[in-house]
Amino acid sequence: MITQDIAQDKLLEIVQKNEFVFNKWIGKEFADLKLASTTEKGNIAEDFLVAILRACDYKDVDSVRGRKGQHDVSFKHNGKKILFEVKMATRDTSNNFQFNGIRYDTRYTHLFCLGISPDKIGYLIVSKKEVVGDNYRLVPMARGSNSSFKLTRPERVLKTFGNFQMEIDNL
Repeated sequence: MITQDIAQDKLLEIVQKNEFVFNKWIGKEFADLKLASTTEKGNIAEDFLVAILRACDYKDVDSVRGRKGQHDVSFKHNGKKILFEVKMATRDTSNNFQFNGIRYDTRYTHLFCLGISPDKIGYLIVSKKEVVGDNYRLVPMARGSNSSFKLTRPERVLKTFGNFQMEIDNL
């Protein structure tokens, strides 16, 4: 006869025998982000981009959290208004990042992708023209869907933040 306790013990035995992705995160600097909900990850990424842009002394940096169909973060630079759609992903078992929920119909000029590994971070900035064009192959989030897409990128293509401000200056 199976009981709740026996079932839980069996599951724990199996878990302890296996090497799971999360084990790579235990005790690492960004482990808490692996456990965050999708909404929490999005909010953290938006707050992070706002903080980084302000640290670079860009003007009129604003987050538009909660407004559907809008960009997530905006600021003015060199007479232009830059509108970011912000996505965060944690590294998967194949050392890739899957940035989900990318939409063509949202009003933004650039996509900011923040990739989180157990002990480091990286980013990509992609113009909306590149998102819509053939430069990046976006895949529908669900079979037959054409409203929301995902972008999968390997860890090696993410940039470090040493040249972030120079990249922003060249947008």
